[in-house]
Amino acid sequence: MSGKSLLHEILERGSIRVTVKWGDTSMQYLDPDTGEPAGFVPLVGQLLARDLGVRAEYIKVPWPDQISAIVDGRADISVKHTNSPSRAFDVEFTIHSLVCEEGRYVVRRDRGLRSDADLNQPGRVIAVSEGSSQALQGREYPPPVQIRTFPTSRAAFEAVAAGEVDACMHDTGVPTFLLEHPECTVLTTDGGQLAVAYIDCVHPCIRSGDPRFLNWLNNWVAFWKPGGIFTRLLEQADREHAAKVERILAKAKEPA
Repeated sequence: MSGKSLLHEILERGSIRVTVKWGDTSMQYLDPDTGEPAGFVPLVGQLLARDLGVRAEYIKVPWPDQISAIVDGRADISVKHTNSPSRAFDVEFTIHSLVCEEGRYVVRRDRGLRSDADLNQPGRVIAVSEGSSQALQGREYPPPVQIRTFPTSRAAFEAVAAGEVDACMHDTGVPTFLLEHPECTVLTTDGGQLAVAYIDCVHPCIRSGDPRFLNWLNNWVAFWKPGGIFTRLLEQADREHAAKVERILAKAKEPA
């Protein structure tokens, strides 16, 4: 990247533009009572903006387009993307993650699946959403299970509810979906523990070729992570979301 670092542009502009996709999970949603940004992404955005001495500006971008929004300059940073080899061709991630999440298998209760061992059988189909880290994880899922890609995470979940597929791999969308669909549940292991479909770690990412900004971000994460602040922000987001989830779901069903 030639010329001035984006870090200096952010300081001069007085704002940092963070990609968001408002939904109904604790990661990023609009508070149904205030209409204000809420969830883990805005909480991290507020901390980041405070330490930069600027304000946080949230740029609404569909999930599959968020990386390109950073590359073409419509946004400055994503704080929610999983660091993956394919994405690292287009953007640069911080060395350290903010948090790591365990993925789950969502299934219908009447599907005859009692554990993750029941899922790994010939003819079983697992849904993932296009452009997601689940789709990347699904490429490594051992046969004989088939992986089917859907355009959105909502479509992948609904395919489970409709009986079109046996399971869906996801993380943050699971609690909200289960509240909407009590006929569904998450798989456990033969030992009764929640089955872990995969583990994803999310890292801030920015446009490539800007070592000054990336170095600042690496230092920022390294300063805060040892004290557990990102884990606490995730727990705060989960608590606040749980307290409002019925109103969030009702608002999500309102006509656009």
